[in-house]
Amino acid sequence: MRTRSELLEQYRKIDRFLKDHYTYYDDWELQQIRHCATIDYTNKFIPDIMREIYAELDLFKDGENIYSGFLNLLENNFDINQDIIEVGGGILPKLAEEISLKQNNGTITVYDPRLGTTESNYDNLFLKKEKFTLQTDVSASGLIIGFMPCEATEYIIDNATRNKKDFMIGMCEGGPHGDIFDFYEDEDEWLNAMLYFAENRIEENNLGTLQKTYMKEYNYKYPIIWNKRD
Repeated sequence: MRTRSELLEQYRKIDRFLKDHYTYYDDWELQQIRHCATIDYTNKFIPDIMREIYAELDLFKDGENIYSGFLNLLENNFDINQDIIEVGGGILPKLAEEISLKQNNGTITVYDPRLGTTESNYDNLFLKKEKFTLQTDVSASGLIIGFMPCEATEYIIDNATRNKKDFMIGMCEGGPHGDIFDFYEDEDEWLNAMLYFAENRIEENNLGTLQKTYMKEYNYKYPIIWNKRD
């Protein structure tokens, strides 16, 4: 649990951050961030906007940073010293930054129309403020990843498998919202459809088998999936 003084310092840091970066967010998001700035997220799942800010301001305590947890899982299954694409990196691409700092070789390129900036502080990190689609050129990459990329989940699976690329995705509830997802009854139906799609596309393209795990220690209830080559 965070103490009252820790929560006050957290609020002050977030308030200073927003004064310099308020243009990254719309009015509703700014209200939500200020509302959440004094909440103790210990042992709770942190909303995506706040998760990025926590990482940016080094507000995570030991064992809380799910970006680090996802990166550990990624390293246990793939070589990160290659050219990687991250889809849906967020307003603040903190996962990509962590990867870039650990890479000895290779690059990481982030696609997200919500990126706060396209300027990178790292020579191996490239930021593209645009959507990732089936037409996005992935020929130079060996691995495509996404952490809670919402509706882009299907695009990652489709683009990666048709181009014989490895992938890893931390899934979320993002599918059922929006007009194009009206034919899914609920979150579980969308998740199961994506798992079935991934399993079949991996098999059809000789990319091994579908792997799945969870990171419940971060209070994250959604599956993380990837292909494992034979």
